[in-house]
Amino acid sequence: MFFLDNWSVLSFTSGYLIGLLILFGLQRFISSKYYLFTLLDVLKLFLIFIAELFASSIVVIGKILQPRITIKPGILALNTSLEGEVEVTLLALLITLTPGSVVIEISPDNKVLYVPVSYTHLTLPTKRIV
Repeated sequence: MFFLDNWSVLSFTSGYLIGLLILFGLQRFISSKYYLFTLLDVLKLFLIFIAELFASSIVVIGKILQPRITIKPGILALNTSLEGEVEVTLLALLITLTPGSVVIEISPDNKVLYVPVSYTHLTLPTKRIV
């Protein structure tokens, strides 16, 4: 598109699609994951997070509107299999965005996140610390 004198949406779109096909064809020679698949994974993560954000908001509203508080506070150790600091940071930020939760500490090896929780019964595959 940049070699053309006339820039248009059609030339940009056709050039982008041709570039996608060329990159997909050369994928066996490139060691990294095809970026369009990564983009789809990010979109899936976004959709799952939005659904979980609404679900957690409804649960928090339900707990607030109850006449009696039947929750037990504690600190949860959330074990992860994430390896990079970027992934751990993203997970901590996503946890912090949900209502009523925050990551208070991350272990030095980035394998355990400590989250204060209030629960009626523990259903997560984690262990209670306090």
